Amino acid sequence: MSHDEEVSHLLESLIRMVGRANQTVDSLQKRVSQLEWLIRELQFEANRQNLFEATRQNS
Repeated sequence: MSHDEEVSHLLESLIRMVGRANQTVDSLQKRVSQLEWLIRELQFEANRQNLFEATRQNS
């Protein structure tokens, strides 16, 4: 294998590795977004429940 072929092969391998790393990052970003949404929903529900309880106690 010539020097140019070796460099070409290494470059192709690097491109594949970077592509896989980018896919992993994209997947993790989606999961983080899902978790952030869930946390906001849970906080909203907890705040709503607390408001309901406070209103009920004052009645």
